[in-house]
Amino acid sequence: MSHLLLLMWATLVALQSFFLILVWGVGLGRFLKPRVPKSFRAEALRTYPKASLIIPLTGRTPDMEAALHSFLRQDYPNLETILVTSGEADPAHDLADELER
Repeated sequence: MSHLLLLMWATLVALQSFFLILVWGVGLGRFLKPRVPKSFRAEALRTYPKASLIIPLTGRTPDMEAALHSFLRQDYPNLETILVTSGEADPAHDLADELER
């Protein structure tokens, strides 16, 4: 009796493994996933939520300038960048003015 149970268990494990390899390894798993209508996906790609990037600045260093230029090169279509300085006496204020142009 125990040999029969062991054989049944081994067969079940082998079938499960085969199914997993067939479904996920071959790529048939995409048919089991819920489908999203193409119109919904296209609309989601056209609309981007607004993102605001708030950067506090104090002083002025070459690293800061490089980081700011990197932030400004982002290609996210609805991105707002806000630079906050401590006032006109702060060297970072001049940098913010330069980047605004």
